[in-house]
Amino acid sequence: MKIPDNFKKTYSEEHKNKIANNYGVSEGTVYRWARNRGLTNSRKIEIPDDLAETLSKMTQNDAAKHYGVSARTIQTWRKTKKLPPLVIKRDYIKKFKPENMHPEIKDLMDSGLGTKDICEKLGMSLTTLVLLKHQTGLHVRPKIKSKDMPVDLLNDKNISDKDIAKIYNVKPKTVHSWRCKLKKEK
Repeated sequence: MKIPDNFKKTYSEEHKNKIANNYGVSEGTVYRWARNRGLTNSRKIEIPDDLAETLSKMTQNDAAKHYGVSARTIQTWRKTKKLPPLVIKRDYIKKFKPENMHPEIKDLMDSGLGTKDICEKLGMSLTTLVLLKHQTGLHVRPKIKSKDMPVDLLNDKNISDKDIAKIYNVKPKTVHSWRCKLKKEK
């Protein structure tokens, strides 16, 4: 739908819902119209020059607090400036030693828990878990080509996708896609 001519006069942040109902669109559409017309007070923050130095001294979350932005913004800035990937800080290494955490993380992954659930169980942030998984090599899943699919298991209706996924160390979604490929081949 085209932005109405009188939209600029009628827009106010508090009445987004009423405006959306009036024009028969969603609040998201009203917000997008307001943003396109420059009516929202969105702030664009320039990437600080000392970002690399700051990230070498503190964690991503601490840097986010330091600059008054979200941790995701810090991550975006780091990628924009082409800074090297984050490394686990010394205090995290002392708290979560990769060689000690490897078996525990692996067991939790093998039990079928998701990444966020593992973070909650171990009391660590998502970033720390991802970095630990990379340092210990747990992030790598073996590539199984479609010609090596376990056809006999996939044809067995008594075995669930989740069980096959555990056997082959792949995600259940992968097993589902294998089953779909087999149906197409038949």
